[in-house]
Amino acid sequence: MLAQFLTWLSNPPGFLWSLCHHEIIPEKKPDLRPILEGIHPDVIRLLKSSGFTKLYSHQAESVSLALQKQDVVLCTSTASGKTLSYQIPILDTLVRNPDARSLFLFPLKALERDQKDSFLSIAKDSGLSAGVYDGDTPEAERRKIRMQPPRVLITNPDMLHLGLLAFHETWKEFFGNLTHIVLDEVHTYKGIFGSHISQVLLRVLRVCRLYGSNPLFFTCSATIANPAVLMNRLTGRDFRVVDVSGAPSSDRHFLLVDPVSSPYTAAAEMFAAALKCGLKTIVFTKARKITELITRWVLQSNPHLKSRISSYRAGFLPEERREIESKLFSGEMDGVISTSALEMGIDVGGLDLCILVGYPGTIINTWQRGGRVGRAGRPSAIVLLAGHDALDKYFLRNPTDLFRRNCEEAILDPYNKEVLKKHIPCAASENPISPQEEWIGLDEIRNVLDELEDEGILYRPHAEGPWFSSAKRPHRTVDLRGIGTSFPIFLDGTKSLIGNSAGKRVFTECHEGAVYLHKAREYLVTRLDLERKIILVKPERLNYYTRALSEKDTEILRAPLRSNEFPGYIVREANLKVTERIHSYEKRRVSSQELISVTDLELPPLHFETVGIWIEIPETVRTFIQDRGFSFMGGIHAMEHAAISMFPLFALCDRDDIGGISTPDHPQVCKPAVFIYDGHPGGVGLSHRAFDIIDELLRKTLVLVETCPCEDGCPSCIHSPKCGSGNKPLDKQACILTLKLLLDPDTAFKKPVTKLRKASERPRDSSPKGEGKTGLLKKETLQKKTKARIFPELDDRVASCKKPVEPVRLSCRTSLSTSCAAERESDSVPVSRSRIQCSPGLVVFDIETQKLANEVGGWRNVRKMKVALAVAYCENFGFLTFREEQTQDLIDLLLSAPLIVGFNHIRFDYEVLSAYTRENLRALPNLDILQCVESTLGFRLPLDHLSEVTLGRNKSGHGTEAVTWFREGRLDLIEKYCRDDVCLTRDLYKYGLEKGYLLYKRKDRRICQIPMNWASGPLTK
Repeated sequence: MLAQFLTWLSNPPGFLWSLCHHEIIPEKKPDLRPILEGIHPDVIRLLKSSGFTKLYSHQAESVSLALQKQDVVLCTSTASGKTLSYQIPILDTLVRNPDARSLFLFPLKALERDQKDSFLSIAKDSGLSAGVYDGDTPEAERRKIRMQPPRVLITNPDMLHLGLLAFHETWKEFFGNLTHIVLDEVHTYKGIFGSHISQVLLRVLRVCRLYGSNPLFFTCSATIANPAVLMNRLTGRDFRVVDVSGAPSSDRHFLLVDPVSSPYTAAAEMFAAALKCGLKTIVFTKARKITELITRWVLQSNPHLKSRISSYRAGFLPEERREIESKLFSGEMDGVISTSALEMGIDVGGLDLCILVGYPGTIINTWQRGGRVGRAGRPSAIVLLAGHDALDKYFLRNPTDLFRRNCEEAILDPYNKEVLKKHIPCAASENPISPQEEWIGLDEIRNVLDELEDEGILYRPHAEGPWFSSAKRPHRTVDLRGIGTSFPIFLDGTKSLIGNSAGKRVFTECHEGAVYLHKAREYLVTRLDLERKIILVKPERLNYYTRALSEKDTEILRAPLRSNEFPGYIVREANLKVTERIHSYEKRRVSSQELISVTDLELPPLHFETVGIWIEIPETVRTFIQDRGFSFMGGIHAMEHAAISMFPLFALCDRDDIGGISTPDHPQVCKPAVFIYDGHPGGVGLSHRAFDIIDELLRKTLVLVETCPCEDGCPSCIHSPKCGSGNKPLDKQACILTLKLLLDPDTAFKKPVTKLRKASERPRDSSPKGEGKTGLLKKETLQKKTKARIFPELDDRVASCKKPVEPVRLSCRTSLSTSCAAERESDSVPVSRSRIQCSPGLVVFDIETQKLANEVGGWRNVRKMKVALAVAYCENFGFLTFREEQTQDLIDLLLSAPLIVGFNHIRFDYEVLSAYTRENLRALPNLDILQCVESTLGFRLPLDHLSEVTLGRNKSGHGTEAVTWFREGRLDLIEKYCRDDVCLTRDLYKYGLEKGYLLYKRKDRRICQIPMNWASGPLTK
């Protein structure tokens, strides 16, 4: 089954993707050890009755350390048996001590029930109890648990903070007898969330000391680079690390795939094919909306799978999640499309295939999600469908780095000032803070105590006495996943609450006029009330989205904490004040991203203090770059974007966790500088990590930008979706040169540079496993797809679509001898079925539709737009015109053609025709000029642009006009417009065939070549 799917994957239908790399990870044999003799006999009996007669080496080692009263962090791969490792010492303690209690803490609700069932399956006849206490637990059951806590209480950080610590008197017996705290998936406790969890755990230990207990920690993590350091920052205690796994693993195939168009469309196709091959499959996406869209697309084309697949994400009702998990585990369900909600811990049965729709963002998450498959001891596969993000494209071009790279470090700052200001009042309300407590001896803690006392949030009845909280229970003001005041979002004119927003997002996503998305629905923000701290919205159907524009500056508050000098630059770390002014917002069309308007905003500036680093750039670099005609500001701006996009290679973080500013003249630095700073007030430790690895980060950044095949920059290298200035200015070539001058100044400055070699002129990845590239059609693959219809020379025409781009200094206009005007004067050749049985020679065609995309539910429903009229130019017949009722004649013509040339016909025209035929038209010998241009440049250019610059002619109309003409019955106007487009497409092909390139105009008005070395064919005038 798996072999069949892998064969299909390497030869996909319609050239939906190219296979860039195939890595085979060999199986690993188990390292088994006997069950330890020191374990209580009753526990040994329970283990053997559950089928456990031996332990893996890491299980035996971690159990032994736990029995010796050590705090343990077990850091091994997914599905290595970490759960059993902590169950054994806890069972041993619970059996020996009838009063003992244990707390199991999980970051996701989905893990809690799974772990309860796992524990009770071993302790089934021991009389030991376990219960889940969270937001999904019915109130009646919660009441019973509070009255009589189970021996093992399972919950999550939010409920621990709000439901247990805030009412710890109710849980006095439980905390007083607490012997173990289990923390699973601790690699998720990073960044600002980790800073919060650190304070929650310190408060737990305070409450335990209050009631006379001192629990041990047993913690588990996916493989990370710094488990001992992470646990020390989380708990303040020293841990023994177990990180060598003795668990077995079967053969795994890891495939890197580059989609030709949308990775979501490719994922839907791949998912359906995997199920047909009998593979139990899980698809991971990065967003809830994408999860639902892929599910819908698969079911639309495969309705018989309705009971066999499901989506899975946060927002589902608890009973819905439980049902899906149960069906996956039992085998009743064959596949699931999920967000990260199924990433951790849950055993969902013997899955065979994992499809990652986009790089998950970190090595840890990649293997964590990939670890969902291959648990049944049989070979499995992981497919990474690359998106357009920088790291996705980086690993496509550098696949070995994905498999050789160590996991990232989990970074957090336990003493973030803003987090401390939230949790210290909670701690004081739980138990007054005594001056004798050891933890308040730290300067960071004492400074916050003094500040809170000055603000009246804490008070001291006596000068040397303890601190009390002014609020009885300040817990509800704390958001464990963020910092700042939360703004509720209400439907305008009602009291209906639909969500909330906090921090910077209030200004960037919820300003007046913004389009706010919630559960895939669009809302227009009608009011942002900063005084009442509320947001009002109303539901709207909109064809545009909004993006806030801003300006940022930074102030260095104190002397640098650290400095390091490299041959080409200096890097420093210090406390910073960042000021951001959101001054306007753009409206852009959803379909084309076309700019509609820019509207001014009047919002107060955002200020926050954080920690950051800056790279001081020598003036010689600015001079060197400007003397060669490049934009220095565009270069350092691009360097900032690219460096931030590469930072997740070194530390676990999200986009919102880190920010940047580039400035050609910083008033305090007195020279050009690029700043990278923690995106949360007070900092979370990411900048500290950036300082330590800055040189390696810049070298990886250079590799990313230099190997990206685009010419002027794209989302895969220097564009940022969060850029407040709308990605302006950016200069990719200046970025490359700047990085080279910083990293290797001796060589870079000495080497004469009159014209910087473009990224697209560099050789492609020559890895033997990295041959497949977007838009590159191999001769043998194409022949297999099109059987006997293909001409031997076709591979030369098509495979050359991905030649390097070379700029030229000319602005010529070339008109071919055959004019469209003259051709329009001739009558249309009537269609004859018998006539097209003969070879038509080369065919160039175009279709106009009866409906617009927004009238059929969007571009995913193109097949519903219906044919209004089609025109085809045939090398041997001339022009042919087809009405809707003659669509089958058009399809027959295409099936008989040795070569079909079009402009976006593979993605659009064929999708329209799919409503009229089951033929796989994408498998025909096609040459799509738009795909060839996109494959070479990395971005798309419209037909009108290419024809104007290359041929000196423009389109005669627009597709929306054709729909209007159809409704007016003016088929003559549609035919004229459609034939003009066919003429332009044909003449572009003839030009590229003759000259070996097409022309386009860059934003700086330079005319450049797009190599199109199509081999000469039988084309005649």
